Amino acid sequence: MSEAPKYPVRTLDKAIEILNLLYSSDDHRGCGITELSVKSGLNKSVVHRIMDTLLYNGLVEKDPDTSRYRLGWGLYTLAQKVPQQNHLYNISINYLIELSKAVTTTVNLGILRGTNSIIISKIESNSRDSVMRIATQIGEPEEAYATSLGKVILSDKDDYEIRELFGSGFRFRKMTPNTVSNIDELIERIHEVRNNGYAIDNEELALGLICLSMPIRDYTGGVVAAVSVSSLGVMLTEERKQMILQHLSVCCRSISKALGFSGAL
Repeated sequence: MSEAPKYPVRTLDKAIEILNLLYSSDDHRGCGITELSVKSGLNKSVVHRIMDTLLYNGLVEKDPDTSRYRLGWGLYTLAQKVPQQNHLYNISINYLIELSKAVTTTVNLGILRGTNSIIISKIESNSRDSVMRIATQIGEPEEAYATSLGKVILSDKDDYEIRELFGSGFRFRKMTPNTVSNIDELIERIHEVRNNGYAIDNEELALGLICLSMPIRDYTGGVVAAVSVSSLGVMLTEERKQMILQHLSVCCRSISKALGFSGAL
């Protein structure tokens, strides 16, 4: 939740309180002036002036037969712009910068396209744990089954969808001895992701490199992207792993909240 305003506009606060009362009302017929006055503690004349203003701007509607008020379609029109303006590609890069500072290593934001994971934003770190640089560039596709980003996004699909995506003609390439080699092995690892709440690339894309990922969800609740933290395998102690997961969780929850997600990751 945002910090309380330093210079709040009282009239606006009251209007927002009224809108919240209409939102929380269980009566589909809406609320009358008297009811809103009692629930808000505001004088009837104040409530009436607020409702007139909201009515004029289309934010509430008034039933001519009962004189009750309910939320107006003007709010719905405004709300439709929220997903467009709070799109994944508009999210502040500061979330990733703060994560990279906290874990002192490289951080990636990625999406799924077909059977590939694609990094759309990347923060490099100059720390000791980031000596090993991966040549993958922003926008360059990687095999989703071999990346933590890909597996954590795939975990939002059911097993049937995953089998359909990696059809019978799909060829699993072995980038390292740890890379999955068939669909059954991939499904098994996806189950682990669902149970753990995070995905791990345990030197599956490149030897010596381990990546941890968690999902990003939008207002629909679906996984639309993921954030990963890269680490040298020799540097990833259990203590450091837990530290990374803690900061990664905070980052992904913050980005998901910015995209309208209100549940638990």
